Amino acid sequence: RLSLSLVDRQRGRRLDATALTRPGWGGGVAGSLALLAALGVGRTLAAGGVRWPLLLNETFAAADDAAFRAGMALLLGPIARERQVILLTGHAARLRWLEAEAPEVLRGVARLRVEAPVGLS
Repeated sequence: RLSLSLVDRQRGRRLDATALTRPGWGGGVAGSLALLAALGVGRTLAAGGVRWPLLLNETFAAADDAAFRAGMALLLGPIARERQVILLTGHAARLRWLEAEAPEVLRGVARLRVEAPVGLS
């Protein structure tokens, strides 16, 4: 059995899902916490000898440019050296921006572009 909890240590209480959307917190906070949770679960499972792929969907959709660049560099650098990373996104323009601004982040990364036929989107 695997359980994941977020604890506010200052207040000494467990946080529920509404705590991730507090006023004043950027939208990237929930994505960052989800990424940390996925990495933690991945490390826990890897302790058993299996390196499961890391499958992420729109992890940095609400992140600003600096956080997006740093997060992608982390995912596609040291984390991808440990395990396969599969990142799903509908933000092709953001990836083109990253390729122009920081081509070293995407160097050696396999990409697959899938487009929905007209009328199915």
